[in-house]
Amino acid sequence: MFRLTILVVNNNADIRTILAETLYCQGCIVVTVKNISEALVMLANAYFDIILLDVALSDESDLGKIAQMRVLQPQIKIIMLTARDENAVRDVACRVGADACLRKPVPMFQLMDMVEQAMTNCNG
Repeated sequence: MFRLTILVVNNNADIRTILAETLYCQGCIVVTVKNISEALVMLANAYFDIILLDVALSDESDLGKIAQMRVLQPQIKIIMLTARDENAVRDVACRVGADACLRKPVPMFQLMDMVEQAMTNCNG
């Protein structure tokens, strides 16, 4: 049976734990880190199917690191979570390599739908 490997990147330990437990209960293998720099180290050393990335898109250095993620693992699905609502933010996220950009708070069913879509794409 195929199990997705998901990297959760979030600076809030409580949110990392909630996401990890929810995804684990759905049959996923989950690794958590607190920032993009740690995520890059993980991506250089292990394979992941999906990144759930909570990022402040106002920081241009973070945007460049998102592009680095895509270079390290071109096949990975990058789902970004942001509190910002502007369409321009989502456009920038997609331009630098995100597959989807969801506005927080994200209903868990919507996030799980995105994960299931990625699972279908990885299995197919």
